Amino acid sequence: MTPTPHDALFKSTFSQPEHAAAALRQVLPAALAARIDFASLALQSGSFIDEKLAASHSDLLFSARLEEASLFIYVLFEHQSTARLLAAAGPEAEEEIGTIADYLREQGRLAGEREGRLEGQRGTLLKLLRQRFGELPEAVVARVRAADAGQLEGWTERVLTSPTLDDCLTER
Repeated sequence: MTPTPHDALFKSTFSQPEHAAAALRQVLPAALAARIDFASLALQSGSFIDEKLAASHSDLLFSARLEEASLFIYVLFEHQSTARLLAAAGPEAEEEIGTIADYLREQGRLAGEREGRLEGQRGTLLKLLRQRFGELPEAVVARVRAADAGQLEGWTERVLTSPTLDDCLTER
């Protein structure tokens, strides 16, 4: 395989475990990164790039400790568009990353679902409060719109049994 300037730059930078560790901490899911002993990160020999892809791809293989297990981290870098990180740790590992974009997309989707559920809870609680106590002061509407899941749950549980709006929204 003939190295390209991209390949040389990638390998000279990321073959240093401290640089690779810093990059991996940024792109791996926090729960997985927290379990990896980055002090044990070691570059392994070999390349797994097909000759036809050598002009646009580089790769590195590292070993590390994942709690009590051995871990191999395979980094595939596509010079022309995206980076892919594949983590394979054998049967002990629970998580595997496909691509950074897939991971980020999934995290965004989950965050959107959580926020959507909260917005639905807020809307439902505001309707219930209006039906029970009449028109709501703007400060109450703002408070409900800023509430977290725990507050919403408590207020929703009390909306039908509290004698006053203040009693319903009292923190307990």
